[in-house]
Amino acid sequence: MNEKIIIPVSTLAQAASYIDGDTWLFLDIDNTLLEATQYWGHIDCFDAQRAHLEQKGMTPDEVSDHMRDHWIDAQMRCPVRSMEPETHLWIRRFQEESAHVVGLTHRYTEPRLVDCTLAQLKNIGIDLSWKAPKSTPTPVSIQPLRAPAHYQSGIIFAGDNDKGPALNAFFKTLAIAEPKRLVFIEDKLENVQSLQTHVSCQYVGLHYNCRPRGAGAP
Repeated sequence: MNEKIIIPVSTLAQAASYIDGDTWLFLDIDNTLLEATQYWGHIDCFDAQRAHLEQKGMTPDEVSDHMRDHWIDAQMRCPVRSMEPETHLWIRRFQEESAHVVGLTHRYTEPRLVDCTLAQLKNIGIDLSWKAPKSTPTPVSIQPLRAPAHYQSGIIFAGDNDKGPALNAFFKTLAIAEPKRLVFIEDKLENVQSLQTHVSCQYVGLHYNCRPRGAGAP
């Protein structure tokens, strides 16, 4: 049976020892590669609002419908910065040393948010299309899933889908065999665990605990 482990890391430098030429590396975006510079545009703010609305009795789907436009508008207006000063350099190194590098985000598939996401990454020196498999600037719908998801420019936009099922659907949609070794870097433990549950290959989930650089508090 393939080993599937979860390891806490606080810097991308600590992740380097788990990356080799056989590795398919998947990367979360928010609070892993970048963060908003203002709390009103930060994922922590929206997570807090989401939790508040769910406590008031709204379902997760109702919360998403209620917050989607606000979240997208905030991303388009709020500047971002990399989580670490050398994030872009580490991602480039990972792209050079691994088999493939792919983004895996809960961001929605709306074209304006996709374009905004690509621009945000470009502004911090990251291009995830460079080492991604079958990368295309044209969106590819990922099926079958309960909510819209697609793959574009090296990023899986999973939307409201759990990331584990979204990754499996990505492999099936693009007719890609599951790799022998998969590493996932992500700040939310539940997403790291979701991939651990749904993949059958050797898996290293790196639970990224980098302290945000100041925006994640009111």
